[in-house]
Amino acid sequence: DLPAGAKIIKAEGLFAYPGMIDGLCYLGLQEISSIRATVDYKETGRLNPQAKTVEALRPDSMHIPIARSNGITAALVAPSGGLISGQSGLIRLVGWTPEEMIIKSSVAMHIQFPSLPRLRRRRETQPREQASKQIKELKELLKQARYYQKRKNLAKKNLELHFPEFDEKLEFLLPVVNGELPVMISVHADKDIKAAIKFVKDEKLKAIFFGVTDGWKVAEDIKKSGIPVVFSSLNSVPPKWEDGYDAFYRNPGVLAKAGVKFAFSSGSASTVSNPFRSFDFISPV
Repeated sequence: DLPAGAKIIKAEGLFAYPGMIDGLCYLGLQEISSIRATVDYKETGRLNPQAKTVEALRPDSMHIPIARSNGITAALVAPSGGLISGQSGLIRLVGWTPEEMIIKSSVAMHIQFPSLPRLRRRRETQPREQASKQIKELKELLKQARYYQKRKNLAKKNLELHFPEFDEKLEFLLPVVNGELPVMISVHADKDIKAAIKFVKDEKLKAIFFGVTDGWKVAEDIKKSGIPVVFSSLNSVPPKWEDGYDAFYRNPGVLAKAGVKFAFSSGSASTVSNPFRSFDFISPV
């Protein structure tokens, strides 16, 4: 029985959908991309595991009500830039304060995986070496975090041992090396995806891939790794013309057939919208 005074909505002939979740965006972190003062998803420096996007969240962002009216009710707001960008948080798109909006303040640690050059050229030797150096830097930092954890554990058991000096960066990496917090690795090219899979396996990390533009080329490798994927915006063109104009649209289908778990995202702040809304534009065709 309906309670007295209940509002009745006549929905005959309409469609009802659950609220959509944007898998990665910058809602509440970016207002106008060309005005630096309104862009808060990038921290200075290259290694920022201690940075949390929810600490910079602006509930009064004009993009939030627009996204909400388009059917998005929750979003993963993520950092970007550097090598280790920081931690993303899950928010609901309603609330007057950050505290009212935050569902979970720390969802994943975000890594911008070093990109190897696409073409083999003599002048690209330096970028190739730089990418390898950055991967080694990531591994070394995780090694330090594990050693830091070991020293803390030993000091707890043996009062004669001193605790290591507090290190903020290593402290926030402990949930990562302990398998409590997943890393979301931004990676796009096929050879970079393979390198990222090896990195995750070697470091025994709980991981999610973001972007995977060339995922369709290495779908079986991704499937075997068991790593789920969050696609970036599909409204783009392939980096190489020989991949075909529809490579971005084929990508999810190929990975779906391979059995890869995936989700979609806008990877933006101003283009957050319900993907089903696109049907309104193509239905007359």
